[in-house]
Amino acid sequence: MLVVVDWVTKYVVVHPMRSADSVKMVEFLEQHVFLRYSRPRIILSDNGKQFLSAAFKALIAKHNIIHMKTAFYCPMVNNAERVNRVLITCIRALLDEDHRGWDENLQAIVAAINGAKHEATGVSPHYANFGRELILHTDLYTQQELNTPDDPKVAQDVRLSAIRRIHQFIIQRIKNNHEKTKQRYNLRIRDIVFKVGDLVWRRTFTQSSKVDHINRKLDSKFAPATVVKILGSNLYVLEDVKDGKRGQYHAKDIKPD
Repeated sequence: MLVVVDWVTKYVVVHPMRSADSVKMVEFLEQHVFLRYSRPRIILSDNGKQFLSAAFKALIAKHNIIHMKTAFYCPMVNNAERVNRVLITCIRALLDEDHRGWDENLQAIVAAINGAKHEATGVSPHYANFGRELILHTDLYTQQELNTPDDPKVAQDVRLSAIRRIHQFIIQRIKNNHEKTKQRYNLRIRDIVFKVGDLVWRRTFTQSSKVDHINRKLDSKFAPATVVKILGSNLYVLEDVKDGKRGQYHAKDIKPD
């Protein structure tokens, strides 16, 4: 399942996919997201193989899009992961014994999410994106909405002006919420800054495997690595001492030597 979330409006687009096919994902993004809602400046994704594929790299190069990836095992910074949890909960609640029809109610669930007031923005994602609430029955149209200006240009200018005001309000609200979250985070997290070249220990996230004869409970919880790049105040690129593999890690999963 491919989940796309707009950072500002929180508008959600979901496409059912039974496998992580990078070619099909790229086709959907270009045909049903970029051409329908406009091309994004930045895409934030996890480290799934479909986002590291040649097809996806060609897509972002073609449209001159900046691709940013979250740190390993750090889904809290990705809006799509939060929406994904809501989607799975709703799908599970509507499923019967036959799980093959898991996607039958998917778009109805998405409509409910886009039509509900979002806590971070104060308005529904649909309203933030289109300047009007999601109407699923004609009886819900108000008389004021029906009495639009006769001049289509005037009507369009009125709606665009309203959308601009909404976006300014949302962006300021997001900034305010970010500052509040930052203050709460800083109260309970110690301030440790790593420098390029520092020897550190990063969390291993080992998974049990019968094939590789690995037991997660018995494996080392941390592995030695070297800081090779600083991506932000809490995000680092580390290179494993053992095999030289590189990856992005959040500061919460790194401890000093």
